[in-house]
Amino acid sequence: MSKAKNRMTKLMQNTAAVFKRSYTFEEAMSQANGNKTKNNWIFPPDTLTHGQIEFSVKYLGSVAVPQSKGIDVIKEAVQKLRFNLQLNRSHGYKLQKVLIQISIYGITLVDVKTKVLVCQHALHRISFCADDKQDKRVFAYIVKRSAESSEHDCHVFLCNKVAEEITLTVGEAFDLAYRRFLENNGRDLEVKKQLIILRKRVQELEEENSNLKHQLAEQQRRCDVSAAVKTSGLSNGVVESDERSKRPSK
Repeated sequence: MSKAKNRMTKLMQNTAAVFKRSYTFEEAMSQANGNKTKNNWIFPPDTLTHGQIEFSVKYLGSVAVPQSKGIDVIKEAVQKLRFNLQLNRSHGYKLQKVLIQISIYGITLVDVKTKVLVCQHALHRISFCADDKQDKRVFAYIVKRSAESSEHDCHVFLCNKVAEEITLTVGEAFDLAYRRFLENNGRDLEVKKQLIILRKRVQELEEENSNLKHQLAEQQRRCDVSAAVKTSGLSNGVVESDERSKRPSK
């Protein structure tokens, strides 16, 4: 068996372990809708809401994946990237050190030495993240390639035994981001509800006003008719009196 095949077999054995912790945005939605909060979050909510959490990691790279989530999808991506790393190390390749910055807005990767932005992903485009059960260094997440694209990439990191902490942090960011979304849209819905009620009340008042105008107009018409009848009656009485006075007496 060739050395390449031996390396591939070993890599497949190393990455066959089940990832022990994973989070999806759908899970965060479910927890928020059920008004549940994870009791193992490790950072105060304000830290992720108004700031960010940084971890210094080594970037194993990214690879296209066929699905948006799944432990098996990530395991396959890790296998491919580790195999590529073994091949490239013979040419003196070293992993890029990056800062992975996490907040409720997304994940940002910055080169540790140059401080140059490597990539940035909005949180709503990240569909899945997980850490490895056996190799505590491995953390990975799956992200939609772009807003217009239906393709996904898996980004993998070696994290010096803080992979679980990173996964928990991303999970907390999911939870906080969705709760904030519910709060903001909840206020908007309440305002819209109040506007609907006010518009309905205005419509009712306009209808009442229209009815009152009709009633007043009808009452005025009746008064005018009554006055006309009285005036007509008085006029007839005066004419009859004049005619009687003009007749010769017998």
